[in-house]
Amino acid sequence: MTVGELLTLYLRHHLAGKVSAPYYDRLIRQVFPPLAAFELDALPKLVLLEWWKDLSDRPGHANKAIGLLRAAHRWATGLDLVQTTCPAAGIMKRPERTRSTTTSPDEWAKLLPYLEDLRLKHRVYFWALYLLGSRPGEVRTMKPEQLFLDRTLAVWVKPTSKNGRPHVVPLPDQLVPILRLLLRANPPDAQWLFWGETPDVVWCRTSAQKLWEGLRAKAGLNHLWLNDLRRSTASDLLNQGESLGIVQGALNHRSLSQTAKYAYLAVTPLAHALQERADTIVNAI
Repeated sequence: MTVGELLTLYLRHHLAGKVSAPYYDRLIRQVFPPLAAFELDALPKLVLLEWWKDLSDRPGHANKAIGLLRAAHRWATGLDLVQTTCPAAGIMKRPERTRSTTTSPDEWAKLLPYLEDLRLKHRVYFWALYLLGSRPGEVRTMKPEQLFLDRTLAVWVKPTSKNGRPHVVPLPDQLVPILRLLLRANPPDAQWLFWGETPDVVWCRTSAQKLWEGLRAKAGLNHLWLNDLRRSTASDLLNQGESLGIVQGALNHRSLSQTAKYAYLAVTPLAHALQERADTIVNAI
């Protein structure tokens, strides 16, 4: 069995129907072509190490790729589909840098003039990302029937999400009017709120990414990533004194331990605590 055949079987039979399936499908197509034709028991270690080296500039991608290969091999071994040693045995994960960049209100203000030049659906998309803290892919695939804007508390009901569970997202008052405006402007047969070339096709992820890159370049903010809009929600909520539980609900993490990774973004409480300590020391002199 080749590496490509193993990953295809794993995707079709084990990951089928799971929320993570589209991501791993893309990952397989993006990073595994150099290995796909090799037999599992005849994959030269040197070839694997060269492939691993080529992914060094994308440590997150690299770690997910090697983890996928190991998981697929374990699955196939359990079903007696393969009897070979896992080719990824002995390869250590790459260290990943914790990204602390967020989009501050001042930076968002710099983006606004260029944001206003975009089409309505694109403006609403970026506003929704910034105000909700949801994952870009979940916002991009939002459907009109998931929005309940006429309730006392307007909400967006995601039937499923990355963690496999439904998620009810309360909508800030500032977002509701522009969502209504977009719903009225969209074609009546639009299946997606952010539709692409035709109303029955969702807006392409690559197009959204390129639009963001152009937007940030015009504002002179090339250091900002699209996912920094989500991280900003965690940062702002923590700095205004909200608990990790509230942040967990906003980011839709399965466990509090996932949310705890964002605790380092709570700079304001730390600044107050350090200042209070400094005041106490200096006043005692």
